[in-house]
Amino acid sequence: MDTNNMNELRRCLLSVFTGPSTSGSGGQSTSGPPEAQPAATMRPTVSGQSVPVTSRQLGPPRNVVDDMRKSFPFIKKGNQTTKTMSLVRHSFKICCLSEKSVLPPDKEEEGTLAMAGLGLQSFDVAAGLNYEEFKCAIETRFSRLKSSNTNWLLARRQGRGSNQTLVDIPPALDGTGYTPKLLYETHNIKPSVYIYVMPLIPLSMEPLTLEVNVF
Repeated sequence: MDTNNMNELRRCLLSVFTGPSTSGSGGQSTSGPPEAQPAATMRPTVSGQSVPVTSRQLGPPRNVVDDMRKSFPFIKKGNQTTKTMSLVRHSFKICCLSEKSVLPPDKEEEGTLAMAGLGLQSFDVAAGLNYEEFKCAIETRFSRLKSSNTNWLLARRQGRGSNQTLVDIPPALDGTGYTPKLLYETHNIKPSVYIYVMPLIPLSMEPLTLEVNVF
C-alpha cells in the first residue's frame, strides 16, 4: 500500500472517533461521518399519544405537562394551597333562638323568632371556612344576634316526636371552635338536620322595624 493510501486510511479512522477533521492535504477540510444522535424512544402521554423522547431531554415533554395541568387543574407546586376545599360547599338549616333552651321551638314560636330577626335560615357555606369566618356567616343572617355581640353555642335535636330535646354540639377539642367541616364530618350534620343557635345572653324578642334588613 502506497503512502497516499495509508494517509487516507488514517484520516478515515481518525474521523470516526474524533469527528470531522480540518487538517488535510492542501489545507482543505475533510468531513467525516455525521455525529451519531442518541436513540429516540417513545414515551406515552396522559392522553394516550406517544411522543419521541431522547436522552438529552430534561424533564417531561411539554405536552405531558399540559395534559397533567388539564387533568389536575387545581394542584399547584410548592407552598401554594389547593383550591379544592374552596369549591366544596355544605348546606345547613340553622334556627337562632332568643336564649338557651332544652326544647326546640314549634311553628308558632319560629314565626315569632323570625319577626325578631332570628328564627330559621337555610344557607350554604364553603367547607374550608374557619371558626371566625363561619361565625360571621351565621351572624350576618341573624341581625339581632349580630348586634348583641354575645357568644353562643350550637345544639341539635335528639329524640322523636313530642319527646324531642336539644343537646349541645361540642366544638372542636383543639380550640378551633365550630367549622363547617367539624359539623359535617365529625357530627354528621346533613342538610336535613336542624342546627340551633343558643345565645348565652337572652336576646330581645321585639319585632324588627321595616328599616332593618333581615335577609
